[in-house]
Amino acid sequence: NETLFSRQWGLYNDGTFSLSPAINDADIDMDLAWDIEQGSPSIVIAVLDAGLKLDHPDISGRVWVNTNESTNNTDDDSNGYVDDIQGWDFVNNDNDPTDDHGHGTNVAGIIGAEANNNIGYAGVDWNSKIMICKILDQNNSGLYSWWTEAIYYAVDNGANVINMSVGGSGFS
Repeated sequence: NETLFSRQWGLYNDGTFSLSPAINDADIDMDLAWDIEQGSPSIVIAVLDAGLKLDHPDISGRVWVNTNESTNNTDDDSNGYVDDIQGWDFVNNDNDPTDDHGHGTNVAGIIGAEANNNIGYAGVDWNSKIMICKILDQNNSGLYSWWTEAIYYAVDNGANVINMSVGGSGFS
């Protein structure tokens, strides 16, 4: 019942999408997949991108929380990151992975926007948690060292899946 679900022609395409040529059933049959599986809250998907709009109404309830950490300017879980409660910003080396570009929020929404809440879109997975690892700056650029560190962070902090919707052409 998402208000903008009709725009998600890649998930379900009935041939009526008006913003570009639409071909009936040229989609991934997500509606049929949801009849079988909608995801699990025990799955953590690390999104390595430009961060996340932390108060986004369609995603904010899905953000992974590091329960071994608290807001006290101390690295409670001894993982090398102070107060990394909602992930980490590898660009600015701080605990505020807020998206200042927009791409990370878009990617996180495709993966895990809340479903059946009458807001915006539906994510592919309705129940997993999204771990935020900001590896791209406001210009949508990032250093490979940030990417590498974020991969280690995600794995070390329990991510089951890592999404990196990024690319580069420079030497690594």
